[in-house]
Parts: sequence; C-alpha cells; structure tokens
Amino acid sequence: MTYFFSHSERDKELTEEIIDLLQLGMNIPSQDIFCSSLGNIPIGDEFPNAIKMKIQSSKVFFCLITPNFLTSKFCLCELGAAWITEKLIIPIIATPSTFSDINALPIRSNQCITSDSYDGFLQLFDKLMNEGLIKNVNLNRFINKLNSYMNNNSASITNDILNYIDIEIGCLGKSKVCIGETREELIAKIGDPDYVDTIGESTFYVYGNITYYFEFDINENSKVLTIGIGGNELTKHEVINILGEPTEDTWSDLDSEWYITYNIGERSLYIGFITDESRIGELDKESDSYYAQYLLATKNSKKVSHIILS
Repeated sequence: MTYFFSHSERDKELTEEIIDLLQLGMNIPSQDIFCSSLGNIPIGDEFPNAIKMKIQSSKVFFCLITPNFLTSKFCLCELGAAWITEKLIIPIIATPSTFSDINALPIRSNQCITSDSYDGFLQLFDKLMNEGLIKNVNLNRFINKLNSYMNNNSASITNDILNYIDIEIGCLGKSKVCIGETREELIAKIGDPDYVDTIGESTFYVYGNITYYFEFDINENSKVLTIGIGGNELTKHEVINILGEPTEDTWSDLDSEWYITYNIGERSLYIGFITDESRIGELDKESDSYYAQYLLATKNSKKVSHIILS
C-alpha cells in the first residue's frame, strides 16, 4: 500500500471526492489507497493496530485539514505517527480552515494545497510523477477528471454572502463591507441606500430587498464597528457546510430564536434563524416540560434571519 488518507469521518463526502480524483485521474489502484471511510479494514481486525500498520506500510500520507480534523484526537495521532516515521506528508486544506491553522502542527513547513485549488492539484500531479509514485497516467484524462472535481466541489465550499477569508479580515456580504471603514467609505462602496432608518444604536440601510445594519463608533470618524445583513435563502445546513461546526448553537430568549456563533480570527459571527414552528401544534401546552419540548421542536429551524459580524 502506497497512500494513507487521514480525515475526519465528518468530512467523508469531500474525502471520497478527492480519492475519486486520485484513483480515476491519476490511475492509482484502489488497493494502493487506505482510507477508513472506504472500509479498508478487514472484519475482526483491531482498529488502532490496523491504522498503525497501514501508516507504517505507506509511502505518502495525505491529511485533509478541516475544523473536524483539527479537533479529532485520533486524526492528530495519525498525523503524529506519519511525521515520526518520516512519511511524505501532503496536507490538503479545506475551507473554512486556512494555512494559519497548521502553524501549531509539526507539518507547518510542509508544502500544502487547498481542496479548491486547480493549480494545487496540478502541482500534486507533478510531485507524484517526479517521485515515481504514479505511472502510465494520461494527462488529458487527469485534466478532465480535475475539471469535473472542481465543478462539483466549488459550490459546496464558497458563498457570496459567507466567505471565511472575508470574515477573517472583517468583511461581510457581496459588496465586502468591512469593519473599520467610515460611513463615507461604505457609501462609496455600496452606493446611496433607498431608505435609511435608525433604531437604538443601529443604522439601517435598505437596498431593494437587501438590508444592511451598522453600528458606528461616533468617536472614530463614524467607523463601522458591527455589520449586519438581513435574512437570505441560506439554510442552517448550508451555513455549517461553508463554515464548519459552530462555536455555539443555542436559543436566545431575548430574540426568541435559535442562533449559532463562530469565532473566526479576531471576529465574532452571529447567525440567527427564523423559528420554524410547524411542529408546535403537536406539543402539550399544559405540560410542565412544554418549554423544553418547544426548544427541541424548533432547534432545526432552517432559514437564516440575519447575520451579524463584529
């Protein structure tokens, strides 16, 4: 066995897409790639020992770097074992993870690629060819398979409203309005609003069916402190696919809604959801546990009501 593919079980779908690219695009036989999600461990074998033996017998160690991978003790143990045994380690970084996420790992100096990088996979192809690890490969076949992979994968990891890299530097929305910009700068960027209103400390700018709301620092030339955008067609499942598992998933009594939060770099992202009360009619309002039942029944509220970045 030549290749070991380390990943979190929660990232199985993307893992299988990349392995499909390796097998069909680079002509790597399925028996030469070990991936626990593909059921490569024989029945009756002890899982940890089987993993240990597969790592020892491999030449190349792929690791799919995601928030799920970085919080998995087992994945990090696999990575440590590959590093100790001096395997060729090739990290593949998937959104929302970034290159900075591997700074604390022993592979921080390794050359990486990202899961959405066309050039990165071309470089990987050249690397494996130069190392003599893949042979008898038709370049046109690989390019066609890579194009297919990119078309299938790009939609699941990017979004014009929620972009991890933009959020990390304090920007939000299609127009990339940024924290720290002045009132004049944001108007120059997104234009004069159709309607303006102020409620409490928030100023609302309405553009057709899009509503922005801002909090400004009156002591800093009206610089933006907080950016908000009204609801859109994103679902909770789509948000988590884009940004990974949230820091918090909880109910707000104040706003009467479920919300999830993320800590991204120095920024905090708050995403509220329209409460889905379609199952409320099934509950017993006279029960002492009605409140708990209500929270459980509405937890999977789907549509985003608003997004706030601060």
